[in-house]
Amino acid sequence: MLQIMPCTGTNEFQKLKHSLHVFHDALEKGVLRGEKDFHVINPDGEDYCLHYTENILWAKQFDSYPHIELMEVHPLYPPYYKYDEEDVSKLSFDIFGGIKKVWFKEANEYTITVARVLLTHTDLNMVFADHRIKMFIPESKRLIVSDQEPDKSDPTLMRVVNEYYFNLGFVDFNQVDQVFCFHHIFLLQWLTDLPLKEIKYAKISVPKCEGIGTILDSYVRFKWFFDRFGIQTTIEPHSSRYPDDMLNRYFDLKLTPEDSDDTNTVNIVNFFGAWFPRIVGKDAQVMYDIDSLNPAFKKEMEEYADTILGNKRMLGVLLRGSDYFTHNMQGLRKPIGVEYAIPVIRQWMEEDGYDGIFLATEDEDMLSAMKDAFGNKMIAVSQERYSLNRLEKAKTIAELEKETYNEEEYDEHLVDVTVNYFYAVYLLSRCESFIYSNECGGERLTHVFNRGRFKKELCINQIV
Repeated sequence: MLQIMPCTGTNEFQKLKHSLHVFHDALEKGVLRGEKDFHVINPDGEDYCLHYTENILWAKQFDSYPHIELMEVHPLYPPYYKYDEEDVSKLSFDIFGGIKKVWFKEANEYTITVARVLLTHTDLNMVFADHRIKMFIPESKRLIVSDQEPDKSDPTLMRVVNEYYFNLGFVDFNQVDQVFCFHHIFLLQWLTDLPLKEIKYAKISVPKCEGIGTILDSYVRFKWFFDRFGIQTTIEPHSSRYPDDMLNRYFDLKLTPEDSDDTNTVNIVNFFGAWFPRIVGKDAQVMYDIDSLNPAFKKEMEEYADTILGNKRMLGVLLRGSDYFTHNMQGLRKPIGVEYAIPVIRQWMEEDGYDGIFLATEDEDMLSAMKDAFGNKMIAVSQERYSLNRLEKAKTIAELEKETYNEEEYDEHLVDVTVNYFYAVYLLSRCESFIYSNECGGERLTHVFNRGRFKKELCINQIV
């Protein structure tokens, strides 16, 4: 991202001429050659300088950025060395659904570009807190400059802030940071240079560490996005940790067909960089549906739940731990210790008089603590569980499984673990109320399967 700076001691900087194309000039003539600073000669006003910072480095300077290993391998914000504001076929405005006005804190390469695109292709009104916008776009009925802070309670206002904002926390859908906003609009251009009419497939290379819940959730968001362009969303064969035949047997995940190649396919190799901007705006309402499961598999789960739960009033509890601790998850995905969960669960049991607790957890230590606290009031399905002690060297469950099982055992183990995981999530969804420690793939799937029927629910992460 190129930011506008005052000019001081600029003799050594490359000279550029002020124009609406100045950001592209700086990228093409300097940034791609390793230069970061430019002196812009402005015949219509004061000269100014441009300073380039790689997007991911800009984000990392803020304390709110999640410094976790996954995002080192798959950085959230890619660099945009080139983009085309005129290629309307590859622009996405989903983030602005229901929005009437956009407020920008800072004028820079991205906010100026976004404002120009919105003025041209939407009827949105804009407000800038930075007077430098007038060097690029004059004030008008639809664009004004004002020092007045926006009304955060206005649901039709989108606020674009000038510091990294942790959207993965799902805290405020009406606020994004300036890099995220730009990335959301130009995502498809970043993913491919192919003309839109030539693209048949989007091929997702799934990180080996990703669980089935996140894969399903991400797949449906990608599918919702690519369907509008007539592009079929697919999973690259053998890219995930799960056997391909399992993905076909239990779920509706399409594997990339043999006729896919570089001339007709969008290759998604940065899983998080591509998925991240699809979680705000209209996409926030896009979820995997239980009816997309194999009908026979769904029926088996229904019959099992009828047998185990019957007509009992059950409190569903999901405690996500193990590799969420070792992976240092942040925001609403930060795991909460069982010592914080037990008092909350006990309070709900006493106040509402549930017949029992159904617990879903992959954490052996949490299961043991819950058994000690609630005894035969608690039930749980049989599944593989992990203690933090076992994860000292292997930071993720996926890594531990690879170390534990040989190649022949591994696939069989994954199928068994995954099926049990879905049974547990489905049983949670059939409970009367729901308490979960933090946001995760299992929590999202539980909400999908429940379809808004919980009488009460609580994310403990939000109260501790």
